[in-house]
Amino acid sequence: MIVDLSRVSSVDSSTCGYLLGLHDRLRDEGGSVVLVGLSPSVQVVIDSIGLTTFFEICETVDGALLLFG
Repeated sequence: MIVDLSRVSSVDSSTCGYLLGLHDRLRDEGGSVVLVGLSPSVQVVIDSIGLTTFFEICETVDGALLLFG
């Protein structure tokens, strides 16, 4: 699943928890989550709580699609 966050300016712990739950559910079904278009402030939060180990991160949707190709 590709989650495009390019229009998101900030995230909180609830958002991160939701994304992590989504990751877990999709992983259990053999899938994965790719986060796309992170703003600098969102990237800081994702990095600071260690979520980069759970998600692929791409700058664009096209780049993310290449991961599934």
